[in-house]
Amino acid sequence: MQMIFQDLDAALNPKMCIRAILKEAIRVHHNVDGAEVDRKISELLEQVNLKESKLTNYPHELSGGEKRRVGIARALAPGARFLVADEPTSALDVSIQAQVINLLKDLQKNLGLSYLFISHDLRIVELVSHKVVVMYMGKIVEMGLANRIAEAPRHPYTHILWSSLVEKESKEASGTSSGSKSAGWGICDFERPYRGCRFAPQCPVYRRRGRPEICINHSTEPQLQDMGEAHKVACHFPL
Repeated sequence: MQMIFQDLDAALNPKMCIRAILKEAIRVHHNVDGAEVDRKISELLEQVNLKESKLTNYPHELSGGEKRRVGIARALAPGARFLVADEPTSALDVSIQAQVINLLKDLQKNLGLSYLFISHDLRIVELVSHKVVVMYMGKIVEMGLANRIAEAPRHPYTHILWSSLVEKESKEASGTSSGSKSAGWGICDFERPYRGCRFAPQCPVYRRRGRPEICINHSTEPQLQDMGEAHKVACHFPL
């Protein structure tokens, strides 16, 4: 297992050139040296579509997309088959985001990789993922196959997330204001979350049902329940 870090300006040693960064990752995990290290570096560059001329550069001399490719190559260097990708498309132009996503999907197909893909970009989540886990304030509230989560969410929070995305895209397409009618959020105390269901203070279902005690009682915190077809939701009143 290896990790692709979100902030590569912090994750890549600014005093090491790209060759040294990849060489270190290879030598730490493999008992190889000399020509074999060079061969593995060339193989990594080919896998992530990075030019060999970049090996003498330092991280600050690379573009955001190039640094992302170096981060992916370093994660692949030990021979990892499970990669934790933390916001791998953040701070990138849309065209570069597409390139990174296509690269990750190609690597997954060619190398048999599995990803734990962490992102706030719902369209990318839907595009990349086979299974999706939705979290709210540190708790899993829903999990299931990507198409079911996007098209038939059962938790009110998940429903609001994807509905706001559809509303935003619709307004962007029509050229109208991006202000959302669904943004009736109150104040959340993340250090002292609500007892019981953490989403209850924001939940339209909770308000519509007359604020039932079961939602705010710490002894009846909702647990994940099987809804069938590999779909689970932590809600007393699933949609």
